[in-house]
Amino acid sequence: MISDGWKPVLDGMLEAVWVVDPKSLRVLEVNGLAASLVGMSREACVGKPVIEFTATPEDMFFWEDVAAGLDFEIHSNTLLRTAGGVAIAVERKVSRVWLNPEEPVFLV
Repeated sequence: MISDGWKPVLDGMLEAVWVVDPKSLRVLEVNGLAASLVGMSREACVGKPVIEFTATPEDMFFWEDVAAGLDFEIHSNTLLRTAGGVAIAVERKVSRVWLNPEEPVFLV
């Protein structure tokens, strides 16, 4: 879980941002832009499996590799699934970051 102190940092970013737990692959936090992009509230996004937002096989394979500890970053153009099931084109970057020495997360 990320601390509430990170919320202003996420909200200050100019991009849509998700924070994903590397073990459960569930969304830990999103900024307002990310929630708006998929047509959901922040509260509705938090706790969802990140795979629910994927729309391509590449994304599914990437997150499977993350779960297996085989991959830690990606940068590509892809499709993102909205709450209404519509796939929208996005530039996606995922990287592993460490909130502290024991707690990595994925920043999407």
